[in-house]
Parts: sequence; C-alpha cells; structure tokens
Amino acid sequence: MNIYFLRISHFIRVIHAALTIVIAGMFVSSACFAHDMPKSSVLLHYRQDHVLLELRLPIDRLEIATGMVLSKSSDTFEKQRDALGSYISRRIQARGEGGDLWKVEVESLQPPVSVNIDEVRALVRLIPSRKDESLTDLSLRYEVILREIATHVAVLSIQTDWDRGVLANQPELIGSLGFNEYDIHIRRGNSSRFAGFLGMLDLGVEHISDGVDHVLFLITLILSGALVAENGRWKNRGSAKGTVLGIMWSVSAFTIGHSISLALGATKILILPSEPVEIVIAASVLISAIHCLRPIYPRREAWVAGGFGLVHGLAFASSLSVFNLDPSHLISAVLGFNFGIEVVQIAVVLAVVPSLIILSKTPGLSFIRFAVSILAGSAAIGWLFERTIGWSSPFTIIVDKLPKHAFEIASCLFLLSIACRTLFQLRLASLNKKQRLK
Repeated sequence: MNIYFLRISHFIRVIHAALTIVIAGMFVSSACFAHDMPKSSVLLHYRQDHVLLELRLPIDRLEIATGMVLSKSSDTFEKQRDALGSYISRRIQARGEGGDLWKVEVESLQPPVSVNIDEVRALVRLIPSRKDESLTDLSLRYEVILREIATHVAVLSIQTDWDRGVLANQPELIGSLGFNEYDIHIRRGNSSRFAGFLGMLDLGVEHISDGVDHVLFLITLILSGALVAENGRWKNRGSAKGTVLGIMWSVSAFTIGHSISLALGATKILILPSEPVEIVIAASVLISAIHCLRPIYPRREAWVAGGFGLVHGLAFASSLSVFNLDPSHLISAVLGFNFGIEVVQIAVVLAVVPSLIILSKTPGLSFIRFAVSILAGSAAIGWLFERTIGWSSPFTIIVDKLPKHAFEIASCLFLLSIACRTLFQLRLASLNKKQRLK
C-alpha cells in the first residue's frame, strides 16, 4: 500500500514539474512575441534624375553590425560619420533597366534627434549611370545590418513619387528584406503630369478640414465681416450686398496672408519653430472670438486677418516640409496645396454666408454670433493650455470632432436661420397689424 502511494506521489510531482515548464514556456514565448524586434525603414523618394533613400536604422543593431559604439552627441558623431557612411555605401547596390550599376552617395547622416528616438537617419542618393536613363525599373540590393544580423528586417516603401501622386501622408509599401533575402526589384506604376498637383490638392483639403483652429478662425472672420461696429458695439449690416462685401474683404485678406507665408515657408525663405506658431494660431482664434463678442479693432478686420493669415500660412508650410520635393516640383506643390485650402475655405463661406444673409435683418444673428464666439474662445483657451503646458482640455477633444459633422451643422444653421427669419417677419406683421388697428 505504501509503495502504491509513493508511486502516486511521484506521478503528481512529475505532472507538476511538466506543467511548470509548459506555463513558463508560454510566458517566455508570449513575452518574446509581445516585444517586436526593431526594424529598419527604407523610404524611397523619386526625384527627376535620381532616387533618394531615407534610411532609419536602429542604433543598437547598427552598432552590432558595424562594431562601432555610436554617439548621440553631434560633435562625437561627426568623427564617426566617414566610417559609417563608407559602411552604408558598401552595403547598397542599385542597377537600372539596362543592368548598369548606379552611383551610390551618402548625402547625410544624422544621430538620434531626441532621447526618445534610438535610430540613425541617413539619406543615400542613387544616381543612374546615364543622364537619360529611366527610373522606371530599379534593382536594389540592400544589406545594411541585414548581412551581419540574419534576423534583422528592413521594410521598404515609396514615400514620395510626384509623377504618381504618392506623398508622405499615404506611402506605398513595397515589401521587406531579411533572412538572407537582400534583393528586390522595384517597378514604378503609371505616371501623370498632374498626379503630384492633385495629390497636393487632396492634402490641402485634408489639412484644412482637420484643422479645427483654422476653420474656427475663418468662421469668426466671416461673422465679424457680416457686422459693422457702431459706438463700441456690433450692428447688423442689414443688406445682403454689405454683408457679402464685408465678408469678402476679411476672407480675402486672410487668404492673401496665408498664401504669402505658405510660399515663403515652403521655399524655406522664412522658417519658424512650429511650437510658437501653433501658440500664436490659438491666440489668433481667441482674439478673433473676443472681437466677435465686442469690437476691439473695428474697421481694421482685413488688416488683422491678413496679419494672422501670415502665421496660419507658416503652419500650412510645415506640412510640406516632410516631402523634400525637387525645386521643379515645389511651385506646383505650393499651388496645389494652397488650392486645396481655398476649396475648403470657399465651401465654408458658401455653407455659412447664406444663413448670415437670411439672419442679417433679425436679432437671431446676435445669438449665433454669441454662441460661435463662446465656442471658439473656449476652444482657443484649451489649445493655449495644451500648446504651452501640455494640458488637454476635454472640451477641445469634443471640438476637434466637429468637422466630421460639418454638413449636419451647416444644415442646422440654415434651418435655424429660416426659422428665425420667419418668426421675425410674423412678429413684424403682428406689430404692424396692431398699429393699424390703433
């Protein structure tokens, strides 16, 4: 009997040990799968006469591959630049349609730009052997890190291709290299002369549509343009012609302002840090909202709109800086992007102005002005806190979702304006009737 119990006890211990090993293995494997190995990114930028590779290389894997201890300090990294550039150029090979080798030049190397980014960035220029050679076919052999670390993976994508309308906001994934696979053949699709322009137009539409601060500033401009200051207070213009002309002056000045600074910023003639620009934009919304409540710069709305437009244009220009476009494409890019912005501005004007014209002879315009001013001012205060001290207001999170309901908001505004006009006319008719009876 004792032997029987001993055997059962031994069997239980064996099962317990086996389960422990299995469970531990599950935790180890799940931890391994949960932590992805860092990958390299190879971003292709097609230019008129060459292809630019933008490499983003994990610094720890790059150190293993090169045997170098890479510094995050710019001064120390500068001393390692030549050796690192030589390593990268030896690990990249490109051939064109005819099979001739292309020239490989390391254009720039950049250490990690912040403490939170552990990658080295490099720009590598692939230059065809003949000036008239097409960029349609590219056979790329890429071995940076991959040859030394067999488990490393490099993900390739086309980041910008102007002639095909491929832009940084919608890159085109090509494939990946690794596990002793170093070669890839890249064939470009059909190109069009206007593809890049149309792509920039779409980007401009998307940028201004998502930019609630720009749209709210525009709406406050439209509202103040529909009014006239008299004795320190707002008064309805009363006529459709006066309302339209007042709005046109303010909106046109804003358009001219942001178009000038967009061109200057995109060509890098005028460059300012994005943080102070975003803070000034939030302040512009707040000032314009206060002006809608009570005139603080009467009869100077167009000048103020143009001045703030210069600041808004610098924010628009920062969206173009990520593309590293050829100078030959820059003019088309600015025109396309700006045209996209204007399309949305015109849509906002067409959605709002008819309602304001209907309301121009009613007290309802004052109610709309007050509601929009409070909304814009509250959102602007939230953006100021967010862009200065990093505090996110729950109210601004709600406001940021308003563009998704733009059609419904415009429709409600139009119906409200008709209702206000109808009630106002009925009240006037009732008062006139009473006066006649007297």
